[in-house]
Amino acid sequence: MKILNRFLLVTWIWNLFFWAFALPPFFIPDEAVHWTWVSRFVSNSPQTHPVSECSELEKTVHAFEFKKVFADTEGFVPRDGPLPIDQVPLSKCQEIKPPGAYAFLGLYMPAAFSFYMFEDWGRIALFTKLLNALTLSLLLFVLWRKIGTTQSKHFLPTFWAFALIGNFPITLQQSVGLSMDFWTLAGSLGIFGVCFFSLFNRLEFSLFSFSILMAGLSKPVFLPLLGLILVLNKKDLLRTQKGRLVTWGCALSLSAIAIRGLIYFASSHFLGNSGSLMGAGPEKLMNPSVEFILKNPWQAFVTVATGSWGKIAQLPGTRLGALSWPLSKTHTLLGHLSLILFLACLNWRNFKSILSRLIPATGFLFIFVFLTGLSLYLGHTAPGANSVAGLQARYFIPFWFGLFLILSSMGFMLNAKKLKMILAVITVCLFTNATITATQIFLAFR
Repeated sequence: MKILNRFLLVTWIWNLFFWAFALPPFFIPDEAVHWTWVSRFVSNSPQTHPVSECSELEKTVHAFEFKKVFADTEGFVPRDGPLPIDQVPLSKCQEIKPPGAYAFLGLYMPAAFSFYMFEDWGRIALFTKLLNALTLSLLLFVLWRKIGTTQSKHFLPTFWAFALIGNFPITLQQSVGLSMDFWTLAGSLGIFGVCFFSLFNRLEFSLFSFSILMAGLSKPVFLPLLGLILVLNKKDLLRTQKGRLVTWGCALSLSAIAIRGLIYFASSHFLGNSGSLMGAGPEKLMNPSVEFILKNPWQAFVTVATGSWGKIAQLPGTRLGALSWPLSKTHTLLGHLSLILFLACLNWRNFKSILSRLIPATGFLFIFVFLTGLSLYLGHTAPGANSVAGLQARYFIPFWFGLFLILSSMGFMLNAKKLKMILAVITVCLFTNATITATQIFLAFR
């Protein structure tokens, strides 16, 4: 089993670095916009400026696309040739606000460091991806080291469960991207570590806590997943000083997201897209989406819930990148096969014993999913629409981590020989699926 665990770790780290090298620049959705944020923050450029004042490098980045598909103001449309620099849409170079304080807090730390190191945009993109892969590899190694030292029956299944989700092609894509989705994946690993807080020393615990903090700062809707820590470790949290620290940290974070949501919803209730709370004057406008929700709460709820669940179900075989790169049927089959094999290894006889944790934990997962869908419904969807605009499967990767964190607490059921054989098959599937997919993308866009 030790050899198999090592092989799994090597496979996961190999996939991270291989995807960092194989993915072409700006393959991931919104990557060029994030690139511009960091570029302007590092160079102290104004928040907005006309296209005539955009740097040649910035124009080149936004003109760059792959093969015969190039960026347009209406989205991605086919063209017969490259998009000249003087035809770069104005929307690509103006009204793009850098994150300011957020970048200072470190959300774009790897990318900002890369900008200081290199001037060529290709090297900047590659070095950023390598730094992201290195950061996740460090978290993985810290977790992996505890497999042989802990007596917990839940730790090994949880590590394998996270490896399964972490090696989905869509997860590997987001793991090395320039966007802030990287931090939500690091934060998911941080939740894994904090759930077993008694196994780790102060430095390791601080590393996991920092990754969770960054995930919460980048996407506050991530914070409801902290409730999983309270549910899964409710017996041990108040027994030690570290456990009490975890309890207070989770409680304060959950309170913060609740307060933030109420303030956002209250301000949206009075304001449309035409003003701010201070400048709206006596004729305050109600946000049309909020107005529709208040009049048709059930229709809005169904739209958000069904749209979110549809994207969650797509995750193992979802299309990749801004160009919707399709996975082959073989790759999709390998992904689903890995899921089925892992679920077959779990000890479902213990399912009743985890029901007391499963029900509240599922509630926290639902809150995360619903808030993710609701945020896009309020910000990007026309009132009364039958689907949520901008909703993508990649936003729900932390949901899968959370779900398998709960299920893996049942432990493994099979005897050692059968378990090793099935886990070996899963590892081969993960390696084959991820490596071949990345190779195909690399060869298509080289």
